[in-house]
This record gives sequence, C-alpha cells and structure tokens, in this order.
Amino acid sequence: MPDPTHTLEDLSDQLGATTDSQLRSYFGGVADSVPIALGKRVATTRIVTDAPHIVGSALVFLDTATDQQKPWIAAITHDTLRLAIGATVLAHQLYQARQQALKASRDQQGEHQAVSEQVLRPAISCRGVLHGIVDKIACGAEPYDARIRTASNKSEIPLEVCASLDALIDVGRQILKDKNPGIVARRKTTSLTGAWLDNAADVSSTVRHAADRASAVRTNPEIAQPEVDLHDGWAMMLLDEIVTAFDNAHDADPSIPRLNVYSLRNVLRAPSGQKAKPPVAETPAATSGTP
Repeated sequence: MPDPTHTLEDLSDQLGATTDSQLRSYFGGVADSVPIALGKRVATTRIVTDAPHIVGSALVFLDTATDQQKPWIAAITHDTLRLAIGATVLAHQLYQARQQALKASRDQQGEHQAVSEQVLRPAISCRGVLHGIVDKIACGAEPYDARIRTASNKSEIPLEVCASLDALIDVGRQILKDKNPGIVARRKTTSLTGAWLDNAADVSSTVRHAADRASAVRTNPEIAQPEVDLHDGWAMMLLDEIVTAFDNAHDADPSIPRLNVYSLRNVLRAPSGQKAKPPVAETPAATSGTP
C-alpha cells in the first residue's frame, strides 16, 4: 500500500486535537510503568517519523474501505487514529520543550561559571597578599598565628577561597585594633587599613554571590524524562493497535493491506513480518530496555 503524504499537523487538523486527559482516560487502569517502559525503548524522533505514515495510510483505507472489508478492520476507528496522532503530537511537544530547557540550562550554567571564574582570580590574589601582610605583622604571635595557619590554603574552589579570605580579613581587623607594641610597630611598616580590608571583603562577597548564582542554576528542566517516556509509550501502544489491526485484517482478507512500518519496525513488527514481543513493565524482577 503506497504511503500517502501526511504530516502530524495535517492529520491533527483533519482528525481533531487530543488532550492529555483524554489519553489518561483511554489508558485508565493501565499502570504508567507500562507505557513508560515502552517509551524508553525508542526515541521520540522515531515515533514522529513513522506515525504520519501509519495513521495517514490507515485513514485513507478507512475512508475508502468497501462494505466487505470494513468488518475485518472493526478494531480501528477514526477516534483510534485521532488518539494516536494526538499522543504523538503531545510527545513531540514535550520532547522539544525538554530539549530546549536542557540547552538553556547548559547555556546558563556555562555563563554563570564563566562569571564566577572572572571574579575568582582577584579573590585568590587578594587572599595571597593579605596572608603575607597579616603573617608578617603577627610574626608567629598568638592567637593570630594559629588562625592564619588555619586560613592558609591553596584551594581555588570559589566558596573555599571566600572562606579563607574572610578568615584572613577577620584576623586583619583584629590586628588593626591590637595595641601590642610589637604588633603596632610591624603594622606601621605595611599599608594595612580598614579600607583595604573592606575592599577585600567586597571581592570575597562578589565571588560568593557569583558562586551562589552558579549553584542555583537549574540543572533539570521543568519536564522530566519519564513524562516524555510516558507519552512516547502511549503513542507507541496506539500505533501498535493500528498496525496489529491491519495485520489481522490482512490475514482474514488479503485485499486489506498491511501498513508500512519504517523507523519503528523492530518494535512494532519483527523482520519476519510477525509482531515484536510486547514491552515488559518495570518490576523488581524485570527492567525495561534503554532507548
């Protein structure tokens, strides 16, 4: 049977739209794990490729079937075709929305990481300079020496840089208040001031905010993959109903054609022309295949 040229949009307009609630009603009583397991086996793009051929060919036949042929194809109606196309359209929309969200998330993540890297270098430099200043002024004196050693690290992880820089700033502020003659004498040989430490605190705050923004970037889109798999599975189950109905009708009346299956052939119909095994739902004893 030659395939008529149809698109998802054309068939959706011709057959009518399908809502998510209608699909849930149709598959009422079927655990979501069943279509999800089936949806995991195939890429959405493969369903989108074959659905117009399968449904379009079935629609042409239903509209032209003779009175002698119609009883053999009683398992399929225009409503079956509408649901199959509607499930495919919804699956495709969810797939595209998820892919766009994933790309936007990756782009945003990269942008924030780049911003954090730009401000990280000055913070690392500031930490190194401040460490040298307070270490010189303390000159091994307690309680500063222990605190300086605790704050001393070479980490370049943004929040760890902030933590060590903030600790050194606190030491610096204490040193500015210290009246010990030795501390005062050594402090005078440096340019350490409250303003210098305030600037260092601003650098640390900038890094911390950039790191917080980077960690707040959504790494998962609004649409979860199982939701896409669910709709893929619904579409596959409906397409399987259509293909099976025509295979059975052809066996009863050879004038009724089998439907051509291309991208989904290894799922809907085995190479020998027989149906492929039905999917197995995820259970503790059996797991589904991977896409």
